[in-house]
Amino acid sequence: MSLSVLGAVGLLTLTGAGRPASLSTSMDVHRAPDAADCPDASALSSAIASILGAGNEERTQSRSASAPGVEVRVTFDRVQGDYRAAMVLQGARTGSRTLIDAGPTCAALGHAVAIALSLLLEETPTTTPAPSAKAAPPVPERPRPMSGFSGFSGFLAPQGGPWWGAVGRASWGAGLALEARLGGHLSFLATGEQVLSQTTALPPGTVAVSLRVAHLAACAGPDAAADFFKISACAVGSGGALQGQGRGFATSQSATMSWWAAGGAVRAEALLRRRWLVALTASVEVPLHAYTFSVADADTGSDAGAGTGKVSATRDTVEALQLGLGIRLW
Repeated sequence: MSLSVLGAVGLLTLTGAGRPASLSTSMDVHRAPDAADCPDASALSSAIASILGAGNEERTQSRSASAPGVEVRVTFDRVQGDYRAAMVLQGARTGSRTLIDAGPTCAALGHAVAIALSLLLEETPTTTPAPSAKAAPPVPERPRPMSGFSGFSGFLAPQGGPWWGAVGRASWGAGLALEARLGGHLSFLATGEQVLSQTTALPPGTVAVSLRVAHLAACAGPDAAADFFKISACAVGSGGALQGQGRGFATSQSATMSWWAAGGAVRAEALLRRRWLVALTASVEVPLHAYTFSVADADTGSDAGAGTGKVSATRDTVEALQLGLGIRLW
């Protein structure tokens, strides 16, 4: 919805040394569809008149008819869920202001715009332009986006996704990630995950392998391409416990080994309304050892004969693709 109303705004007649007379003011207000609850020109004019202590509009128009004029243009819209108002003044007053408010409605921003316009219209000009001089229209300043990834912030995100090579065959893992950001360039992650077990046949039984692992990562990247999206490169170190469980053998026991790996990752993050985090991390790690589980013959105790063999628990490289959905903690 877009509304444009042209009319006089009631303003208080200013008196005293150094103060100008009241101004004949035209108001042009545009509202984006998602900012339809913001005040229109009539409501904004009434709010300014109330702030400046004027009487009704008819009295103001009659006493301001011969006064210098000011054209006011106000545009209401929303940026990343926040309300924004861009104000431009031309004529006897020139200038521009931009206000942003993260409130649930446009009421607070509308009141702030009325106050700001009252101050702009009431200011005493330092110089009086020559009658023949034509003032150039001011160029509205584009507000500099404030990146949601700037400053010191922290996020907590449950995450999960597929793993390849960690427990032999492809499996699924899930866990919890805590991220601390130090400005717009650097962040640190601490993650704990459980990779579900995969079973390998080893006649006359089976061996199930699972992994419980913790990661520490340091990530760095350029400034966010937008105030809600960022890509970083990460160095990753991991440690955990690799567990194998034998079933169907003469003696079915479990064994646990320490598991270590190192590698890198690429992390893409999107921040919604500066609060909700969506993160996708693709990582490749190299285990520091070759991890296998052996099953020995119950009679001979050797690695030969029926019921004997080895299960390769971890491949040469381990890949994972993790999707996280989290919330901002600070």
